[in-house]
Amino acid sequence: MAEARASSFAGKVAVVTGGSKGIGAGIVRRLALDGAAVAFTYSSSKEKALQLVAEIESSGGKALAVKADSASAEEVQGAVSEAVDTFGALDIFVSNAGILIRGTVDTYSLEDLDRMIAINIRAAFVGVQAAAKAMKDGGRIILIGSNTAVRTAFPGASVYSMTKSALTGLVRGAAIDLAPRAITVNNIQPGPTATEMSSPHAEMVKPFIPLRRMGEVSEVASFVSYLASNEASFITGASLPSMAATSHSRDWIYEGRAYGETKRVRRGQGIAQGHTPLFATRLCRHIHRRTDARHGCRPAEYVRHLRR
Repeated sequence: MAEARASSFAGKVAVVTGGSKGIGAGIVRRLALDGAAVAFTYSSSKEKALQLVAEIESSGGKALAVKADSASAEEVQGAVSEAVDTFGALDIFVSNAGILIRGTVDTYSLEDLDRMIAINIRAAFVGVQAAAKAMKDGGRIILIGSNTAVRTAFPGASVYSMTKSALTGLVRGAAIDLAPRAITVNNIQPGPTATEMSSPHAEMVKPFIPLRRMGEVSEVASFVSYLASNEASFITGASLPSMAATSHSRDWIYEGRAYGETKRVRRGQGIAQGHTPLFATRLCRHIHRRTDARHGCRPAEYVRHLRR
């Protein structure tokens, strides 16, 4: 099993933005362990970046650290180009770089707003675009978002949540754009994860998590490894949570519109009560319209089964 994992990405090249520390460094380590040559960007943590390169190379892997400010489109594009020039190809692109500047909407400065958008949204788009141009057919593009795209528990995170929500729309559209080339595009939405950035808030957050612990960087990295693998070749356009459900969620959920009506149901009714989730409705509508009645799909509109 270990040998199979170590060779699963042999001969492949990956680029990870924001890969010198935290979740990004965990992703770099995992992809290198799986056999990929990995280029990653860093902004200011040069020492940590060089240490990570040395760690991977000492284990027989290939790694390249590229200094790039994700706020600069030219530097993000240049990092992708440098990786291709160094390793000769690009098979996997992971957009991980992001920042968090907290503040409530009534006090948030436009300067901070512009920087959050530049790094958390525009850099993701620029990276996806550059990677798609350089990538082989059948490649993998993975964005690292956040569960705050769908659930915000504390004040001061509205702008961060907005930027992470934008990634869900990007992956849906990009997945369709790149589907003819068999390039998959997905978005992982980690919950509270144990990193240097989150450690000061860990004890405050844990009571909201049924498992009573933070997620581990290695758990997010293993999710990336799966989505980058051949086993995930039929998953695209998805925003996938990597978290334990919070225990203080709303008791009511809204199913959406069907036949012009909005249904309001209690959590737990779900499919057992005949409420068809979005993905099943899509299958019925697009694979064979005549299956609507047989499988209980509602042809009028997509039915969303939101668990918030």
